[in-house]
Amino acid sequence: MQKTFTKAFKKASEQLAREMDTQLKRNAASDGWPQNVAQGLTVAFDNGTFSTSHNPAHTTMVFDMEYGGETTAPKGTLRKMHNSEKELTDRFAVIYEKWLVKL
Repeated sequence: MQKTFTKAFKKASEQLAREMDTQLKRNAASDGWPQNVAQGLTVAFDNGTFSTSHNPAHTTMVFDMEYGGETTAPKGTLRKMHNSEKELTDRFAVIYEKWLVKL
């Protein structure tokens, strides 16, 4: 039985990471990030942790879009996602329950 819960947790976490990845790219584009920079953002689940990353070539642009620069206002796109813990927890619970039923 414990294997079922563990497998459902892993599958649900991976699925949520994919959904978060898609949502982050959409949110960045909606917040006015350049398309190529928004598409270079990723969300992954590894070793029990969700993490975000970006194309290293876009580091300066990501920083400027997130925190603002000389000519850009801060968007906070990444911080908004990381701060939406309740929404993400609720989404995970729904996905986890579906995986429990499937397994």
